[in-house]
Order: sequence, then C-alpha cells, then structure tokens
Amino acid sequence: MKKKFLIAIGLCIFAINIIASPIKLESKVLSMADGKFFIADTIEMLRMFQGRVIKLFGIPDAEGNSTGNYSFRGKLYGTRELAHLEVELNLQQDKELQRILTQVKSDFLAISKEFESAVRGSKNIMTVLIEESCEKRERLDSLLLEWSQSEGDTEDAIFNNRVTTFQAFDQFCVDLLNFFSDLIHSCPKAQAQFKERLAKWKKFKAVLDALKAQIKLANEQEFLKHFKANHLDKLALNDITENKVKELIATF
Repeated sequence: MKKKFLIAIGLCIFAINIIASPIKLESKVLSMADGKFFIADTIEMLRMFQGRVIKLFGIPDAEGNSTGNYSFRGKLYGTRELAHLEVELNLQQDKELQRILTQVKSDFLAISKEFESAVRGSKNIMTVLIEESCEKRERLDSLLLEWSQSEGDTEDAIFNNRVTTFQAFDQFCVDLLNFFSDLIHSCPKAQAQFKERLAKWKKFKAVLDALKAQIKLANEQEFLKHFKANHLDKLALNDITENKVKELIATF
C-alpha cells in the first residue's frame, strides 16, 4: 500500500510538468512563416498531435482513474504510469514491459506519420526552431534535437534505437510537447487565424443545430466534414446565417 501511495504521489508531481509554460521563439524564420506558412491548419495540427500524445500518457482523471490503454500484469496503464513503475520496481529489463514499449513506440510513430504531410517541406524551419526551443529549455541532450536533425529515412531508426525505456519515451514526448507549445505561443498570426476559425465553426454549429427541426439532414457527419473542408475558411463570420446554411444543405 505504501509503495502504491508513493507511486501515485510521483505521478501527480510528474503530471504537472507535462507541458511547461511556453517560451517565445525569436528566430527570424518565424517572422516570415507566421500567418503564411504556419497558419490555422498548423495550430490545429499541433494541438491535435499534443492531444494524441497526452492520450498515450494515460494521465489519471480528477478521480484518480487511469485512462491508459496498455495492459501490464492484468491492469491497464498509460505510458507515464509505466515509466514510474519501470523505475520504482526496477523493470527496465522486464520482457513483458519491453514488449509493451515496442507497441507504444509503434503507436507513436503511427501518430507522427498521420501528421507528417502537414509539415512536409518545413523540416529545415522546424529544425531551427527545435534547436532554439531546446537551447532555451537547456535540453541540448534531447533526443528530439537529434531526431529533428536526422534524414527522413533514419528518423524511425534513431527513435527506436534511442528509446529503450519508458523513461526515455516519456522525456522525448515531454520535449516534443513543450516544443509544440513554444511554437504555438510564438505564432500570434496563426493563432489569430485559428481562433477565428473556431469562432466560425462554433457559430456554424449553433445555426445548424437551430435548423435541425426544420430541415432533414441525411448524413450530418459528412456534411460537417464537407463544410469544414470547402467553406469554413472561405466564409466570413457574418456570412454564416440560417439562409446560407440552408443553401449549403440544399446543394450538398
């Protein structure tokens, strides 16, 4: 019971530091990229990536219930809990835990591949910004730094070779999440675009909900995807009216 209590306290303390306060990046490339290359899509992608990685962590909710998806010795854990168990119980060489780590790394790489197209062509810019983030956070030994400087066809190999414990995986992800936080914080124009997009989406959803009693919409989810892909960024906030949404439904 005492060991479980100590692990729980450690998790609570560790969880506080998942994403530190953002640091402003001041590279000249940002003045050129913000609002032009780094846009609302970039902010949305980074936030989604953050959410997916944090979900892997399996951070306990307010009631202390784990949201982990990895079964170890008959119980579900997130990667952050497994990192603590690995240290507390000296399980670095445990075969079952190593098997789970292999799956976790595969899951992470699959997530990163989903977002790869969104940053394709920006590797040189990202490398410069990661270097600045790591330097300002005094994380010059970070795997993230080595990972960003590698060639595309060696990234996975470097990640798999260097991440041999849950602790190493946890630190890599924390560095990555902190970089994303720094980048978002340092792109005010892209943030403004993203906030405007959110405002338009919220208004569109409200108008659509109000119209549901009047108009039958056969496939709402497909219509939502269609609107976001083809109309959301083209319409001004004031253009999103009941008449406009009716028109879009009629032509969908």
